[in-house]
Amino acid sequence: MEKAFTLAVLSEEKKVDYASYFLKGEANYWWESARALEEDEVITWGRFKKIFLEKYLTRYMQTQMELKFFELKQEGMIVGEYQKKFNELARFVGDYVDMDEKREKRFQQGLKPWLQSRVAAFELATYAKVVQKARTFNMNIKDAVQSSEVVAGMLSVNKINAKVRFNYGATRSFISESFVGKLNCEIEQLVEPLSIILDNRERVSVKSICPWCKVEISGYSFPASLIPFQLGEFDVILGMDWLAEHGAQIDCNKKKVILKSPQGKKVEFIGQK
Repeated sequence: MEKAFTLAVLSEEKKVDYASYFLKGEANYWWESARALEEDEVITWGRFKKIFLEKYLTRYMQTQMELKFFELKQEGMIVGEYQKKFNELARFVGDYVDMDEKREKRFQQGLKPWLQSRVAAFELATYAKVVQKARTFNMNIKDAVQSSEVVAGMLSVNKINAKVRFNYGATRSFISESFVGKLNCEIEQLVEPLSIILDNRERVSVKSICPWCKVEISGYSFPASLIPFQLGEFDVILGMDWLAEHGAQIDCNKKKVILKSPQGKKVEFIGQK
């Protein structure tokens, strides 16, 4: 029902009118009685949900939903999946998430430990900002190699071992800001800032690039222009720009990347399984 509200701008009172229109039979009789008991008070959407759930959600079911909420952990889910589950269960524990500060703290507590510590370091004040920051971090190497959507492993970048992820989902290629300092690579300022859209649809602007990096695969050197960015557990992400330049094909099931070297040779990389 609340999903339908996103399609139209409705007042609290109109939301109640809209929802109650669909009540039939005994539920409609209940609503007429409940509304009469409220006398002349305007029934908000929040109040409607509360009395409706009190009537039709048994105490046992309520307790079970509360337990599921407090036991909820991100674990094997990506941030978006965890957020969806969190929002679904939060409907049943209103008093515990009725303020934005309570919601963001509880959401952080359920994140994976490594991600929780990184997000906490920013001391973000709102739930929306916590979710956005969590989704900007990339999943760690263990998660990535278990995923069917990416290939990842260790490679040499400018003679330094790096955790590298091959990702068709990224239009550009990135290098962790913390990893840049370990490399002997030149950083150039872009003439015009580059706009990047993250997985959560947030748009951010980047102003620099490392244009002369070298990625070593099976004895061959592949040039890469990498954008310094705040990554998660990966040092480098090779996106569509780099993959297309080197004619790369990704076999996710076999965790294999096939590409052509600058000399035209076929090169294979087997990621971690």
